[in-house]
Amino acid sequence: MKERIFLSGLVEGFNMLQSEAKNKFLNLDNEKLNFKISPEKWSIAECLDHVISLDKLYIPAIKSALEKNEKDEYNLNEFTNSFMGKFVLGMFKPEAKFKVKTPQKFQSSKSNYDSSIVDDFIDQKKEMIELIEEAKRYEVSRIKITSPTIKLLRMNAGEMFMFLYIHDKRHINQAANVLKVINSGKV
Repeated sequence: MKERIFLSGLVEGFNMLQSEAKNKFLNLDNEKLNFKISPEKWSIAECLDHVISLDKLYIPAIKSALEKNEKDEYNLNEFTNSFMGKFVLGMFKPEAKFKVKTPQKFQSSKSNYDSSIVDDFIDQKKEMIELIEEAKRYEVSRIKITSPTIKLLRMNAGEMFMFLYIHDKRHINQAANVLKVINSGKV
């Protein structure tokens, strides 16, 4: 039996990411936002910038796919994962033990950020929540979307939302780990 995943759970998840960013990163000074544990590790700001950059590609792709489909007032606001969806989502889960190499085009675009990067992240999560709320009017399991980053990858709209949540959560955890090091005083 396939596991049903509800869009309302994803709204809750993105709300939690927003809250976590507000609580942990919003009041940090630029020095802490840009602090790197080591030269090859990302700072808090770089983690946020990476998420923002990737989501900027996916949000329009999802919007476009929704617009090409008819609304379904009787849908259950749920979806199930395909075999490919399960595989891809498993690779990006925050607790995954292996690292996924970030393509160069999604590497951080600069090395010195100001606190507006946190506001940008929070605003983008609001936009994602609005998009999920809009998607509740569609049968998301039937809407197929080609990944804007990996053209051979197609998932349903629900899986795309889940992928973005898992990816964002993974990098929020990464940024939180940097903050733990900063707060430990071992820098």
